[in-house]
Amino acid sequence: MSQSEWMQTVQNEQIWLHEVSSGRMTQDEWFFHMAKNGTPLRTLTLATEPGGSEKPVLAPGATPENKRLVLVMDPEALQAIRLQTPGSPRLMAESAWTLVPKTLRAGHDGFVVNPGHPTRMALDRTAAARLWREYAVAQLARKGGGWVPVRDEQMLLVEYAKDTYTVAVYATEEDCEQISRQCGGTTTFMPWSRIARRCQEVGAEAPFLQFGYPEQVMLESRHMEVLTRQSGDSPPSQQTPSPTATPSAPASSQGHDVQAESTASAQAGLQALEQAIRQGQGIANGWEVCRALAELQSVWVIVDSQGELVPLTQDGGQLMIDLFTSEAHALALLEDWKQKHPDMPPLIPRLVPARPLFETWAPKTPVVWINRGTPQAWTSVTGETLPYVLQLSGS
Repeated sequence: MSQSEWMQTVQNEQIWLHEVSSGRMTQDEWFFHMAKNGTPLRTLTLATEPGGSEKPVLAPGATPENKRLVLVMDPEALQAIRLQTPGSPRLMAESAWTLVPKTLRAGHDGFVVNPGHPTRMALDRTAAARLWREYAVAQLARKGGGWVPVRDEQMLLVEYAKDTYTVAVYATEEDCEQISRQCGGTTTFMPWSRIARRCQEVGAEAPFLQFGYPEQVMLESRHMEVLTRQSGDSPPSQQTPSPTATPSAPASSQGHDVQAESTASAQAGLQALEQAIRQGQGIANGWEVCRALAELQSVWVIVDSQGELVPLTQDGGQLMIDLFTSEAHALALLEDWKQKHPDMPPLIPRLVPARPLFETWAPKTPVVWINRGTPQAWTSVTGETLPYVLQLSGS
């Protein structure tokens, strides 16, 4: 790129930033322009010692526990940044295609663009996923298709709203393979025309991209038009969607005793959670399972003598916690654990209030196991389950 071309690119980026800041351009329009022009994201890194490793500069997020990666998308904005730690700052360019998933999977709460500058803006995790979506469409159009978990010769469907399903599609074979192992399917590369046709059959406009990962995001019909057109596919003709499953009627109970009614309500919540796992497609039923978790009053866990939940395992360094829909399920896993770890201190199952438990553990972003060791077991792929459950329950 010549100097004049580089200067023109910088001027375009500055214009876009001011348009967004003034409200004359939406964030999604800005994301589209950046992806269309292949604009890299520029992170600010800092080496605190000569010859030492560089680390990305982080800014406070929505809560004290969360941090956001600093992006400098205007050279003039660099002068406005005041670093608390002395060192040698440097800008590193990287495509959003790789940077956004890496950042969100590291547990960061998105990005802060141009801190201290008039064009400053925060991109939370949802906005960061929408930004990534535009770059992902450009990449996936060139591939001609996406990776889909397939079971019994059917593309895996996910419930993204109540009784509303679509196809789960993944940007890489590796990401899809992890989901396929969870749901008992096989990883298959599908052309966009077939994916679009299956979406129409279930009444969806587009598939769900990266379902189960922090960067998960729904594609829109405009994205499918680009994907099918640029990959050389012909989009399927409009068809009448097939009817979705009829929602089951909620169970009701009546009781004159308040305590008995409360107990019955708590038990109904646990039964609804177990039913969501049993009737779903493993990890693909994540939305329904999360909704059932959000409505729980109580849940069974394994605790120590102080009444604190005890994580019984860690998966590759990732913190994991076990939840159970019954005392019997908890006892079964506990007995197996005791046989393998006879020196463990005394542990017992206990029914505890669900919401305070979730609020305590959500900041730690653990992977969640439900009824581990049973035929009705369910596990999350990442540590996003509990924060999402609290979001559903209105936290």
